Amino acid sequence: MSRVKVYRPYQPSPEPNPETIFWVFYLAAIMFGGMVTWMAVRSHFNVKDYQQGYEAYKTENCAAAIPHFKRITSRWLPVDVNQIAHRSETRINECEAYQKALTYQEKGHLVSSLITYNSILARHPSTELRPAIQKKAGELFTQTEITQLTDPKLCNHLEPFRRNQIVEETSQKLPILYRACAQQYQTQEEYSKAVVFYEQFLKAYPQHHLSPEIKQLLVQALIAEAQQQGAGIISQPSSSGYSDSSYTVVQIQNDSPTRMQLVFSGPEDRIEELEPCFECETFTKNKPESCPELGPIGRYTLPPGDYKIVVKSADEYRVTPYRGDWTLEAGNTYAPCFYIVNEPVNELPPLDLDSELSKPWGGEQRSPSPSKF
Repeated sequence: MSRVKVYRPYQPSPEPNPETIFWVFYLAAIMFGGMVTWMAVRSHFNVKDYQQGYEAYKTENCAAAIPHFKRITSRWLPVDVNQIAHRSETRINECEAYQKALTYQEKGHLVSSLITYNSILARHPSTELRPAIQKKAGELFTQTEITQLTDPKLCNHLEPFRRNQIVEETSQKLPILYRACAQQYQTQEEYSKAVVFYEQFLKAYPQHHLSPEIKQLLVQALIAEAQQQGAGIISQPSSSGYSDSSYTVVQIQNDSPTRMQLVFSGPEDRIEELEPCFECETFTKNKPESCPELGPIGRYTLPPGDYKIVVKSADEYRVTPYRGDWTLEAGNTYAPCFYIVNEPVNELPPLDLDSELSKPWGGEQRSPSPSKF
């Protein structure tokens, strides 16, 4: 089979027209120049608006400042020179919240006003409105009765309220408000919330003249909380030794891998903590015949008498505490220890309250168990 070859004559490409190239570059230059001019004009007005808005903002005149800042954010530019648009957006957010707080204050919604002032400082810690906010919030806080301030909404914001320094650290009303919020929850039998506020008070104001009273109230709240949570019963321990002292000694060993909190309420109120035993394990079905005796030991000297005792995990909130009513006699030493037993719910044996210390939520039972009681 033969093949036919077709030959086409060479046709050179047409050379570009110099006049066409000139006009292309000319139009591109005009467009580029127009864009640069457009950006320069917008940037000029942005700077002018920002200066005017910022002057009003510095004098707390947010009503006058916001329109200037909003004009900036409405002018789109491909490059935010000096972050003017970003700073304007921040000023708008600060000013709108500030105006909202002022409106609440004018309408008598004092708690909402304080919470809004606090939220501004929380979200914008470097705001230049801080002096004005602290002044207004401080005056409002000082002039408002404690009974009005113990609103659950404000109580729930109390810790960030203190951290953000919305009122002076020297204010004597703030620690009183901590106590008032805690006592309100305690009266309502919301003991866990009361415990949180008492503990926050003691952490924030350890040298306050109310601290001894707060410690007593905290002990009462912890005991009531344990009972409300369905705490099991720890039986009266037997004496493990004697001494010549007129006091009694309770020596407790923590053979569990979590920190342990011990509460004593009686002739002397005490709250103690024992560090975890890092070498200890959480037992499952097979409980040890005796304490592993590996964990740290706490030795507590107490006046003799009748005590309410609470033992709870300081780390595991899913662990239910145990409690007991003990009579501690002078010259005696008591030496219980505790470890954790973990038992699936579907394989639980009959509950022995003297050998288990707690239940969690869900599908297992976690029990620091007193093995020497």
